[in-house]
Amino acid sequence: MKGLKKFFTDKRFIYGSGSVATFAGFVAVVILLNLIVGTLSDKFTLKIDLTENKIFELSEQTIEIAKSIDKPVDIIVVQSATSQEDTQTRELLTRYVNLNKNFRLSTVDPVKNPMSVQKYNTLNSNITNGSIILDNGEKFRIVPSSELRSYSSYTGQNDQFQAEYKITSALLSLSKASDMAVAFTQGHGEATLNAAEQALKDDNIAVEKVHTLSEGFSDEYNMFIIVSPKTDFTPEEIDYLDNYLRSGKSIQIYFDVDTPHLPKLEGYLYDNGIVVERNAVYEGDTTRVLSNTPYCFVPDVKPHSITNAIVSNKINVVTYLSRSIKPLWEEKNLVKIEPLLTSTAKSVAFSAENPNDVAQGPLNLAVVATKTYENSKETSKIFVMGSSLFLSEQFLPMNEDFFLSSVNWQIDNTNVVNIRPKSVLSSRLDIKQQDYDIWRLVFIIFIPVLVLVWGLVTWIRRRHL
Repeated sequence: MKGLKKFFTDKRFIYGSGSVATFAGFVAVVILLNLIVGTLSDKFTLKIDLTENKIFELSEQTIEIAKSIDKPVDIIVVQSATSQEDTQTRELLTRYVNLNKNFRLSTVDPVKNPMSVQKYNTLNSNITNGSIILDNGEKFRIVPSSELRSYSSYTGQNDQFQAEYKITSALLSLSKASDMAVAFTQGHGEATLNAAEQALKDDNIAVEKVHTLSEGFSDEYNMFIIVSPKTDFTPEEIDYLDNYLRSGKSIQIYFDVDTPHLPKLEGYLYDNGIVVERNAVYEGDTTRVLSNTPYCFVPDVKPHSITNAIVSNKINVVTYLSRSIKPLWEEKNLVKIEPLLTSTAKSVAFSAENPNDVAQGPLNLAVVATKTYENSKETSKIFVMGSSLFLSEQFLPMNEDFFLSSVNWQIDNTNVVNIRPKSVLSSRLDIKQQDYDIWRLVFIIFIPVLVLVWGLVTWIRRRHL
């Protein structure tokens, strides 16, 4: 009995059991914390973004839009079992899901289950590996994997992570009113823009074609688009158009270098302060010219509600064979005219009627006029551009953001998503050889010796207990 009592009162047992208890308590606390964090991480984002450019940190605009979604949205990642997962995009999507309980994140394998993505294939795009589908049960949007990153002219690589911009834009599109509709005019030899029509449909905007000579400009449509007509509109159609705009609606008109003189339509634009010059713009700044073709170039994008996201995200648009647009005033007669796209000061425009008539840049390529009607207090928006090829199948991939931004702003003054892409490249840390030698000594010699001395001192102290 005395031996047992002596064993339990021995200092070595007391200190040893204290260490064991401390270790056991530490393990229990770690397990408990792990369970708590695991439970909370399903509902909240507990990870800290330590990346240099905060590529996983969602913007305030994204948080506001995501939290406003009031119906379930399935976020589907198309990922085959044999392909490498995009961990950056997956982490970003997880943060979206943590913002709103209406978001449900899942993965489908298009190889094992091709029918699961079949309904999302559209005329304009096919589902590819790595694409993201957002489906609210009524409408869906697709973010192709190729659009998750963009090219940086500074580094010469696809290192700009723009997944947040694309995903948030898709969420905003899903939340649009279901009755938004755009009509393309017919009956005047207008050009057909299948790619642009599909882009509108993919943005959940209904598209129709209307013969305005017989049907007029019906206010059941939010906007009419006139694309490079070959014959003029009648006086009756111009009256229909004027009444349509007086009801607070909007219109877009695209001309081409080969569009003939249209006295009635051009006269209506003239009354609203807009002149479409009969010329072709050539860009003299070789850094803007594409494929050594001076009439195919990257124009300047001017600040405007339509273009804010384009400018801040440094997105380039491309224009091809464009006429110049001359505003007669900036603001007059309740009409405010603002430029959207311009050529540089090195550009020139050669007249189609007089070769000696040369206009010097900068020249307007696209403008928008905001017109307020004194009696009705309604406001209409008239967008005019000197090239319909801007929306052709060849150039729409570069110009789609601009096109959809203009349509959405004109229809319902939608605030365009303004989220800048983030570089996924890390800065290189350059150190001198002397600094390298010092840190090598610290980690290879000093720290191990310090740990060894501390362990030896601890062992000696406990040995004499």
